Amino acid sequence: MGVTYATPNDYFQSTGMPIADWPTEDDAEFVRIDALLKKSSDTIRRMTRLARLTYGVDGFPHDANIRQGFIDATCAQAAWFEEAGDTTGFAAGYDNVSMIGVSFGRNAGTASGKPSSRESRYSPEAQDILVTLGIFGTRPSHPGV
Repeated sequence: MGVTYATPNDYFQSTGMPIADWPTEDDAEFVRIDALLKKSSDTIRRMTRLARLTYGVDGFPHDANIRQGFIDATCAQAAWFEEAGDTTGFAAGYDNVSMIGVSFGRNAGTASGKPSSRESRYSPEAQDILVTLGIFGTRPSHPGV
């Protein structure tokens, strides 16, 4: 794991939650969101791994606009994980899952009208933020990720 691009307070602000309602650092919700932002930062790092950016010693991009974009994209990715309830894409990969009899029904991806497990891992909003910043010409594709 590398740098975490956004703080829980960045996340709460991005959701529009009033400051008076923000959890404190010793609150379980704060700790949970902090862990979600670490996972989201890893995802943003994977999404931008081929981007030609210069980074400071703090692990953030030098350019202030791109730095803010990484914060915004990380918050959007965390919100995507929250909404999906799935930080791995596993749930989107299967139509049916059983435990005792061990049976998995594989999702055929876009042919079934559902996103593939790869597509379900990446927030469309986070991708749009990165495209708007000029990091990508279009939404990135991530073969083998």
